Amino acid sequence: MDTISDVQWEERLNKINQIAVSNMKKGKKKYYLFLDFDGVINIWGKEDDPRFKVRSIKDDASQFADIPSVKRLSDLCLKYNLNIVISSSWRFAGVGYCQRYLKNIGLKKGINVCGITAQDFEERQKHITDYLFQHPDFTGFMILDDLYLPYLKNYLVKCETLEGFDEQKAHQAYVMMKHMEVRASALKRKQFQ
Repeated sequence: MDTISDVQWEERLNKINQIAVSNMKKGKKKYYLFLDFDGVINIWGKEDDPRFKVRSIKDDASQFADIPSVKRLSDLCLKYNLNIVISSSWRFAGVGYCQRYLKNIGLKKGINVCGITAQDFEERQKHITDYLFQHPDFTGFMILDDLYLPYLKNYLVKCETLEGFDEQKAHQAYVMMKHMEVRASALKRKQFQ
């Protein structure tokens, strides 16, 4: 596992911003959403929480899926045409498995689950930026995760492990997407002036 220095992180983020700006100026509009499962759409809960008791008696992979969090995720993805990339450790099961899991727990039709980040044990932040370099067709991205990702904090909606993608985090995600769209519109207008 190679460690990336602060200077290298700054260079990576500058390159990612340059790619996004270049695509915006060309009129492209493509957003990636890097999705973690556990702590975002899967919630374990505390033992005294009645939701935990109901969930723990189920005997399948979806027993801890938080249906309201999945609905909020679906609504966000449909509104902004987000392309989901699995950055969760669930990615080791493969993209097909993750697609089926999301469908089974209620992710709405029409949402593109387009890929997974690398299946190695490098740092999640590196996986996300590597994916963006390998797919330089984006104009923006966002991350839903319960891990703190310091270098990508400006793109992160950090969920609380026991709360998931709740109303407050959904609001934060909508504000972030609105800012991305305003930025893209401003760049487009500036180019034609």
